Amino acid sequence: MLRLLILSLSVAVIALTLTRAQIFRPLRYWLDDHNEWLADLFYCPYCMSHWASLVVVSLSGVRLIKTSHWVMDLVLTVLSVTGTATFLAGIIWKVLQFAPIPKTETKEGL
Repeated sequence: MLRLLILSLSVAVIALTLTRAQIFRPLRYWLDDHNEWLADLFYCPYCMSHWASLVVVSLSGVRLIKTSHWVMDLVLTVLSVTGTATFLAGIIWKVLQFAPIPKTETKEGL
C-alpha cells in the first residue's frame, strides 16, 4: 500500500508539473504549433499520468500485483498507480488553487 502511495504521489506531481507549471508553458505553446498529439498530452494531467505511470513503474521495477504473466503485472500496476495518481493530483490541484501566491521581488526592489 505504501509503495502504491509513493509511486502515485510521484506520478501525480510529475503530471501536474508537466501540464500545469509555468516553467513548461513555452513547451506547451511550441507543441501547439508542431505536434497536436503531444500538445494534447501536455495539457491533460490525466493523459500525462498514464505515460508517467508507465515510465515510473517500469524504472522502479515495482509490481503491486503478482500474476504468472509479467505483462499483466505491469499493466495492472500502471493502471492502479494511474488511478490513484489522478485522485491525488485532483486534491493537490485544488489545494494549489487556493494557496496564496507570494509576490516575487523585482530588480528595483533589491
